[in-house]
Amino acid sequence: MEKEAYRFIHKQGRHTLSYDNYLRARQLGIDLPESDPVFTEGLLANGECSQPMQVVKPKEFPLSRCYKAGDHLDELEIENAHILAAAGSFKAKNLFIPVDIRHAYEGYSWAKLPAVGKVTVTLGKKLGSGWIQSGTVEAYESIEIAVLTSDGRRFESAVPMAVIEVKSSPCSWLEKTLCLTPAARTDLSAEEIWYHLGGYQDDGDTYDTQLSLFEEDLNRFWAEITGPEEFLRDKLLTVISDLISPWKQLTIDVNGTMTILLEDGTQKSYSPAKMPRQK
Repeated sequence: MEKEAYRFIHKQGRHTLSYDNYLRARQLGIDLPESDPVFTEGLLANGECSQPMQVVKPKEFPLSRCYKAGDHLDELEIENAHILAAAGSFKAKNLFIPVDIRHAYEGYSWAKLPAVGKVTVTLGKKLGSGWIQSGTVEAYESIEIAVLTSDGRRFESAVPMAVIEVKSSPCSWLEKTLCLTPAARTDLSAEEIWYHLGGYQDDGDTYDTQLSLFEEDLNRFWAEITGPEEFLRDKLLTVISDLISPWKQLTIDVNGTMTILLEDGTQKSYSPAKMPRQK
């Protein structure tokens, strides 16, 4: 029955069997072709909800010019290599495309790719730091990630995000710090940033609720980087813009009286309503 199964696969002309199955077929006298390449673009797995930035290999870009993660790389280096590939700027003919190939396929010739050998992060001037949900976040004027590969090449680029090892923290379980540049505010989605801080937790609120809370904390972080009262100012402007239009100036005194100067020059004042006394 085993031989018949392999003979059937041989008749199909192609397969995605593991390398051990390929060797077993040969052991039984059935000469299968090598499997079709089986790989995942990028080095980070997509969760059920949270997803990292996507690494996309152009169709015409050969697998032989891609790179796999070296066995000695730690988790932070793998994250940064993925970020470089997804967010770095490269010429079309000189792309850095890392791929993940499962161990079960490593014996095939197409899986013998050069590897990412070393990953370094260079940070510019620090702008500030904060805490978002379950991790520390720092802002820098610039961030650059560089990768050295086993075939002697070097890929480097400015990026909006990177992760570094925590230097000192009262939380023993905290292993990394997320670094962002101001460009991350516009170039990355909240979900792409959220992924590197743990992402969605299935033992908490709904996905939408958790994401909304994260976005609020992220906006607060950017506001605090901009200025100490920026978060409050932004919140007030958001509320006022939704309620009053078109307005030119607004003042609120300590007693709660609000005076609005409209664009046409008219002025309106509103005093806090007095609650009727209860008998």
